[in-house]
Amino acid sequence: SLSIVDARIYTTKNGMALDTFSFLDETGSACDDEFRLAEVKKRLLQALCEPPADYIPVATKLNRMQKSFDIPLEIKLFNPENKTYTQLEVSTLDQRGLLANIAAVLFAAGTRTLLARISTIGERAEDILQITNNNLQPLNELERQQLQQALTEVLDNSSPENS
Repeated sequence: SLSIVDARIYTTKNGMALDTFSFLDETGSACDDEFRLAEVKKRLLQALCEPPADYIPVATKLNRMQKSFDIPLEIKLFNPENKTYTQLEVSTLDQRGLLANIAAVLFAAGTRTLLARISTIGERAEDILQITNNNLQPLNELERQQLQQALTEVLDNSSPENS
């Protein structure tokens, strides 16, 4: 199991994307095992070439250690003045599948990611994304409200089924 500790996503105007990921292995060390790196590459290529029809969000049941951290979910969605995108900021407890779950919600909402900065600081994940709707426009008030609700439903760990 690998943990993404930093990710950057840059999208060009013609729809091309450059994604970079920094990850650690289960011991918290940089992964330098050639076999393991080859497996990561193989799985990434497979996911890009044969994406699944439907994504099922990763269960985010917290383990005992994670429950000891009091890091509330914070989601901010706003349209910066004089910008052509909506800024999404997510701060929460880092957990398995977090980035995949955020991506699934954004995909289902029909958004496009222009830029993403994904960071893990200790047990806290801090993600900042610049997104647009499918027409490359900032999200309107209703779209922001719907996205906020969908993200909260998927990411909120204070609900009983996640405790």
